[in-house]
Amino acid sequence: MARALHQIQRTAPRLGQAMRRAISFLRMDNADLTGFLVGEAADNPCLDVRVPLPERDGGSAARSWARSGTGMGDLDLDGLAAPSGGLHAHVMAQVGLLFSPGRTREIAMAFVEGLEPSGWLSTGVAEVARAAGCTQTDAERVLARLRTMEPTGLFALSLADCLGLQLAERGELSGPMERLLANLPLLARGDGPALVRICGVPPREMARLVTLVRRLNPKPGALFDGGAEPIRPPDLVVDRDAAGEWTVSLDRGTAPDVRVSEVNGTKEQRAEAQGIIRALSRRTDLVLRVAAHAVAAQRDFLEGGPTLLRPLTTRDVALALGVHETTVGRIRSGLLVRVPERLVPMRAFFGRGAVKTTDGRAVAGEAIGALVTELIRAESPQAPLTDGDLVKALADKGILVSRETVGNWRRREGHGGARDRGPRGALATKIRRKE
Repeated sequence: MARALHQIQRTAPRLGQAMRRAISFLRMDNADLTGFLVGEAADNPCLDVRVPLPERDGGSAARSWARSGTGMGDLDLDGLAAPSGGLHAHVMAQVGLLFSPGRTREIAMAFVEGLEPSGWLSTGVAEVARAAGCTQTDAERVLARLRTMEPTGLFALSLADCLGLQLAERGELSGPMERLLANLPLLARGDGPALVRICGVPPREMARLVTLVRRLNPKPGALFDGGAEPIRPPDLVVDRDAAGEWTVSLDRGTAPDVRVSEVNGTKEQRAEAQGIIRALSRRTDLVLRVAAHAVAAQRDFLEGGPTLLRPLTTRDVALALGVHETTVGRIRSGLLVRVPERLVPMRAFFGRGAVKTTDGRAVAGEAIGALVTELIRAESPQAPLTDGDLVKALADKGILVSRETVGNWRRREGHGGARDRGPRGALATKIRRKE
């Protein structure tokens, strides 16, 4: 026997830089993408990046409150509600908890009168102090307490102030970040080189700072308009067109606008900028195609809620669109979608499992969980439903599942067993809390 070395050539697919970049873009939401592009623009003068920033709401949002007595200190905050509810109802309830009747509450109410739907103040501290007949120091002290309300960012004086409050809460309000917030107009113009110079950080760190800023909620008060969760702005918007059909589009309020500048830079830098834009175009096309297919498949879910979610996997969408399953998976994992009255992650349109109903329909496992939650919320606290009762209730709806399946989805939805939800379970929980 003898040993020998043999060299064999085989062809194998090799990803070029453009393809690798396109794949990396699929993993990014609009916040990641903005940070990356601003960082790239700091090194490449041929890349022109414009970043949309939210503007102040037009006009003052001051409400007319039904008042009794001679002064604002006479108001019964527990019984007072804003005519439209929402943000102001939330704020009024918090004012009642934070301030005892008296002078400080009167000053707090002066601030509430200047609150915009965005959650920002339409008036400055000095103006509020004059209106309330107090010193600016007293007004600032009351404002500091008002700013402790959730969600963080309410009673901000400007966009930079609102973002700074949220960053401070996260422990991210560093010196470079403060300088970035002080120069938001440069961010809007995408002037990466100027931002890198002013903030004193390298392009990669600047990309991280910009991504952090874009993940914040610039208008926390707007969360109360539709009861949305306090999370970052969306990447996509789903709405009806004039014909009543569901459409999907990019959220222009968060998506950066990118162009090639012909004024400065070398030939190589211009080619690099053009490559980035081509990759972005491919990413946009794939994102919209995947989202449109998911929305079309989940029309009932959009119109009737999570109990009507149908089975849909990344493989289903990939086969329908002729793309790789991992491509769909990357798009599904990180994007946020605004649908009418709420925000949902893209993955909410994908349903695991498939349960056949007696009338031939198929429902996703998540729909079973939503139905279980619906049944539990409607149960009598004195006679909570057992898993067996839930199985029977689902069977009445044409959905045949086992007790084990119901129990699994009940726990995933965060509900305890019937004994835990009953009077004895509630009493035991109360005793444990006291202890």
